Amino acid sequence: LTPAVSIICLNTEISAEGEQKRFLEQALTRQEEKNVRWRMAAFHRPAYAAVKKPGPAKVSWVPLFEQFNIDLVLESDGHCIKRTVPIRADKEADDGIVYLGEGGFGAPQRNPQRGRWYLKGERAFVSKGDHIMMLEITPDAINYETILNTGEVVDSTSFKPRR
Repeated sequence: LTPAVSIICLNTEISAEGEQKRFLEQALTRQEEKNVRWRMAAFHRPAYAAVKKPGPAKVSWVPLFEQFNIDLVLESDGHCIKRTVPIRADKEADDGIVYLGEGGFGAPQRNPQRGRWYLKGERAFVSKGDHIMMLEITPDAINYETILNTGEVVDSTSFKPRR
């Protein structure tokens, strides 16, 4: 935890409720008290999945992410490329949170479900291919790129701070 960046890493292989949810709320409160500039969460099973069904994070953690206005959520598991529209209250919203993922460089890539509402439109991106996602964190923005193993940048955007 620094005044600049904080990433809360959570475990979706155990209960999202109980002790872990209390930990998340305490960590988010601490980020707020310390006036952390960039606030992110990272975990395996996605809340807004591109391939599979949503994980327990959607019910247990997303309301806290929204309450505390975190900047970005990093998700895994789907083995594809995903950037959701900004989401708040389970709808596209200008003040919403973007969910990035779902990884898999070197793992077999899966076909994302392109018809899901949060993967449609100009503010979203979905594809597949061996890739990395690069985040460049500056005081004024998080600059994001998805780069295929060929070196081609297939998606990019910048996120502005919420505070």
